Amino acid sequence: MSWFQSLFKTKERPKRDASSILPVLRTTVPGAGSPVQIPLEGQPIVEPLIGDLLVCYAFDIPHLWQFVSRADCDRLDIQPASLRGIALENLRARVPHLTLKPIPPVSPPVYMVAGGQGHEAAFLLVSFFWDSNRTWVSGDVVVAAPARDVVFFTGSQSPEGLSGLRDIIERTHSERQQLLTRSLLVWREGEWRVYDHAA
Repeated sequence: MSWFQSLFKTKERPKRDASSILPVLRTTVPGAGSPVQIPLEGQPIVEPLIGDLLVCYAFDIPHLWQFVSRADCDRLDIQPASLRGIALENLRARVPHLTLKPIPPVSPPVYMVAGGQGHEAAFLLVSFFWDSNRTWVSGDVVVAAPARDVVFFTGSQSPEGLSGLRDIIERTHSERQQLLTRSLLVWREGEWRVYDHAA
């Protein structure tokens, strides 16, 4: 191929198959408020998680999230109900290990979830991760997830830790974009609940 011909070479299209689907947490429906009316089959598939958090699914295309629609499911012969399992399998393959970093001087400490390659908040969907880390804290696991790559947790019996989480949420919301929830979440009886100190 000549140099001139290479200028017009068609770039390979990014792969949009089941192996590239990952879970994405949001607090707004993708495309909501757009002046363009999106046909039902082209609208992103959205599931409620807890509080104002929503679960979406997206093809992991370089420099772009393309959200999975019902039309995509039809094209790939995937049932929408099976998206969660497929996306979590891909997530665990992409990020096989997370790191917990204690944040001093709080005692009991606040832990930062790190090493998720920007997908830390998506691990709210991985039940065994939170079940296996309950022993690190006093009481139930309470989580702050103010951004997709910002996740911290402490124990429900640690007033200092809970205060630290609230500070992290406020600081993140004052400094960052593409934010998630301001609510604290508690992992209790195998599910997330909005944390209520009085509960």
